[in-house]
Amino acid sequence: MTTITDNGLEWLSDAALGFNSEEIDAIAVGTGAGNEGTGATSLTAEEYRADQTSEDVVFIETDATGAFEAIITVTGDQDVPAGTEITEIAVFAGETDANPTMIVIDEFAAVTIENGHTEEFTIPIDITR
Repeated sequence: MTTITDNGLEWLSDAALGFNSEEIDAIAVGTGAGNEGTGATSLTAEEYRADQTSEDVVFIETDATGAFEAIITVTGDQDVPAGTEITEIAVFAGETDANPTMIVIDEFAAVTIENGHTEEFTIPIDITR
């Protein structure tokens, strides 16, 4: 289940009030578990991160209320070592800052990235709880 973090809710509030101009702009995947919760600030074991300028990242608006999906494609032995088992994904805002904010996190059953194979990971973003 996708979880919006406490920092994600604070970021949304600040953005709505005009207190920050950071964009949701990066996605990361990892191999950890047990970190999905509202207090999460990073992935347990990050393996690959890409920002919105990467050809590996796509953001797609899914409805008129601002919900969207963040998609990242990961290739074995290019983005991560072949045989890596991806189990977590997160979306961040302010990637160009030294301290980006984790907006949402999700953990799932392991998906193994084989040598030369590309897997696509999607996380829905609906900024509500």
